[in-house]
Amino acid sequence: MSRLRRPQRKSRRAPTTHCLNCGHDFEGRFCPNCGQNANTRRLTWIGWWRTFLDVWGLGDTPFVRTLWSLVSRPGHMIGDYLDGKRAGYFSPAKSLAIVAATTALVRWVFPGTENSSVTPTNKQDEMSQWIDNVYNAFETWSGDHILFSLLLAHATLILPIKLMYRNAPLHPSTTIPEGIFIQVFIIIQMLMLAIAWTLVKWGHVSANDIYVFPGWIALIIIAVDLKQLFGFSWWDTIWRLLTSLTLALIILFTVVLAVIIALVFAHHLGFI
Repeated sequence: MSRLRRPQRKSRRAPTTHCLNCGHDFEGRFCPNCGQNANTRRLTWIGWWRTFLDVWGLGDTPFVRTLWSLVSRPGHMIGDYLDGKRAGYFSPAKSLAIVAATTALVRWVFPGTENSSVTPTNKQDEMSQWIDNVYNAFETWSGDHILFSLLLAHATLILPIKLMYRNAPLHPSTTIPEGIFIQVFIIIQMLMLAIAWTLVKWGHVSANDIYVFPGWIALIIIAVDLKQLFGFSWWDTIWRLLTSLTLALIILFTVVLAVIIALVFAHHLGFI
């Protein structure tokens, strides 16, 4: 009885690629001689678009995933970033820069309408008129520099939130740098909403306000973020947030009052 011969399996070798850069034939994803990618092909429209996105740091999917996570699961996403799960997300600083540049472009196309300022009357003395001018100038500046205004406003929340959420079930005792990153992600959310709100309103928004949308929407967004991030109940999250906002307003009022007093003295002494 003849023995049945088992068919010999042919060894499957990886396809060989000819490097267009140095002419070396190799197997794998990158040329071992010069390091060029094996997928290098002729230039196409798709390749041009990918190159354009790479210039702005958008060539990989983490940027889109980061923005979508800030919409669908913001607090959990921020918690993942604080826990060190950062490979799947885009850099918050780069994301902030890109979203801020997009916001500036949208506000340039749709500048909005300026709020009517208080017109000085003859009954006001010189100092009152000067304070009104300072307030109007500050309001205009904050509207023209929305990113810096948001950074200054949200910076006042770092210490209050650290204090009020220090015993949270999730992410207790956050550090100051972690608090900075939390606020950066929240600012990105606010800018994204500002872009969408301006486009929906077709530019019929206030040009002088930091938030072009109603303030209660911003309050809800921050509450959802902190609820998911720290794991408190809704009631605990809300009263801690309101207390944090009160403390932040006290800090902001103190800083603004100190600046105004300094300007008043400088004006009185003739420096300005």
